[in-house]
Amino acid sequence: MRFLRYLLCVFTAVLVFLTSLIVTITILTKDTDTVRCPDTVGKDLQEARRIAEQHGLVLVVARYEKRKDIPFDEVMTQKPEASMSVPRGRAISVVVSEGPMPVSIPDLLNQPLERAQNMLQEKSIKLKNVVYVPSSKEGTVVGQSPRTGSQILDEEGMVLFVGQRNERYYMLSEILGVNYATLVEELDRRQVGYRLTFTQRLDLPSKVVLDSSVPPRTIFGSDQLIQITVNLGG
Repeated sequence: MRFLRYLLCVFTAVLVFLTSLIVTITILTKDTDTVRCPDTVGKDLQEARRIAEQHGLVLVVARYEKRKDIPFDEVMTQKPEASMSVPRGRAISVVVSEGPMPVSIPDLLNQPLERAQNMLQEKSIKLKNVVYVPSSKEGTVVGQSPRTGSQILDEEGMVLFVGQRNERYYMLSEILGVNYATLVEELDRRQVGYRLTFTQRLDLPSKVVLDSSVPPRTIFGSDQLIQITVNLGG
């Protein structure tokens, strides 16, 4: 009887020891195989992957969403949430922003305006404004902002500076009754276009200006063609 009691005590002690050992191993194993999920929200995708790997986890992109207010490739949401205990090796599922996307500015200098517009459209770059500046390269891009090689977000857009002939203006002097040779000499000197029409009035001196399409003392552009009527006389 005493021997049975002894065996029972030994068995109980062994059982308690084994139970404690199992509990201890379970706790140690649990602590070893679980980690706290890191916070990847607000990080770019490459950095988020690096952070996940440092914690023994795998980062998986669930989907991309087009967002104008969040930069391209930035993590917007994640599951599981940050600070949760998760098994080592588990995947973190994230939703990533698809835009706006950074794009490189092409070289548009010396391109005709229409060609430059097509190049921007091909790259999905917005053309914010076209500014015309005096230049001998009429209709051609002579400047751009931002400069070639810069990177911008696709919706920021850019400004093109396009050459335009420098418009000149003149005031026509009093020409009625003036010898037309004197007037022609002045117009040639100012590079103003004109066309002469001859008529015959016997009551007026010959070779004098009778009329013009631009009234005297009127301001006109250098690209305007002036019609001048000259009397041949008798």
